[in-house]
Amino acid sequence: MTNSENLTKEKNIKNTARISSVHRDDDYRAFLNNKEIICRLPGNFYARNDYGENLPAVGDYVIVDENRIITEILPRKNTIARKSSGSIKSKDQIIAANIDLAFIVTSLNQEFNPRRIERYLAFLDFWGVESCLILTKSDLCSDEDLKTFLKSTEEFSIAHKPIITSIINQDGKNGLDEIAKLLTPEKTAVFMGMSEVGKSSIINYLLDENIQEISETSDYMDKGRHTTTHRKLFIMKNNAAIIDSPGMRELAFGSGFGELSSSFDDIETLAANCKFRDCRHRSEPECAVQAAIKRGLLNADRLNSWRKMHREVRNAQHRDRIKEKSMNKNRAKHQISKSKRFSRGKVNVEV
Repeated sequence: MTNSENLTKEKNIKNTARISSVHRDDDYRAFLNNKEIICRLPGNFYARNDYGENLPAVGDYVIVDENRIITEILPRKNTIARKSSGSIKSKDQIIAANIDLAFIVTSLNQEFNPRRIERYLAFLDFWGVESCLILTKSDLCSDEDLKTFLKSTEEFSIAHKPIITSIINQDGKNGLDEIAKLLTPEKTAVFMGMSEVGKSSIINYLLDENIQEISETSDYMDKGRHTTTHRKLFIMKNNAAIIDSPGMRELAFGSGFGELSSSFDDIETLAANCKFRDCRHRSEPECAVQAAIKRGLLNADRLNSWRKMHREVRNAQHRDRIKEKSMNKNRAKHQISKSKRFSRGKVNVEV
């Protein structure tokens, strides 16, 4: 490596920041040399991106110049993106970038929903992000109900054992230290889940200070009122990074059918034994999936969830085809217009 290349590499490392939050009017916060700064995009950034896509997201590593202008987004390890449900020009929303682990947070009360957890797991599996389930507010749950909740999680394909937590119990058995052990130096984790399930309380515990605001628990559904309004990255004392995200009521799926295979490997395995390769697992003869439901080996609700997600994937594929066709048409129009302008500007010279 030449001296010039070494200097360039050293300068890039020195000017590498990590996006901590995204605000309106292209206002970005980022950590640079352990300090949070305000930085912005250059004016020509949108002209270089179709529909303004590929904008910096929370968790991105970027290069900034001396004026705090973002000059480059460094290659991403991965992203977690939520598919848009609007028009074909609607942008996919990147939730976070460069993630090592995702915590799915749900509370042990009326909010607990196995089908929603299933959806999060399939969603994260598609993006190639390891996941861990956190069950909060165990102090409000009886031992009998806890057993029922845990039993319903056994059908999920998940690497980590669910972590049971309580902010109230401070007897060393509240599960919060188990979360901290997974956050080793340089690791990045994002906390996902519905509103008011205790994500911000966990963040405050891990940071050992009340950075994320929470309110008193409400009488309705035993919820602590949630105040997180945008995604925010924090740096822990051991240099691990954690991202708090607002509650998401909807997770739309993308166009890759493969995203459901490992999350529903029990159904996929059963389906391989069906008599017909194109079996829809409804009323076809010798359907191994329906046989498993009748024997109590498979939850019918899980099959319905699998069907629903597959429909969404097919719809997403259709939207992607329309979007690609529209983008190609716009590019062609732009090229024709550019050619006409060039032709009008030419001067014919006769000899």
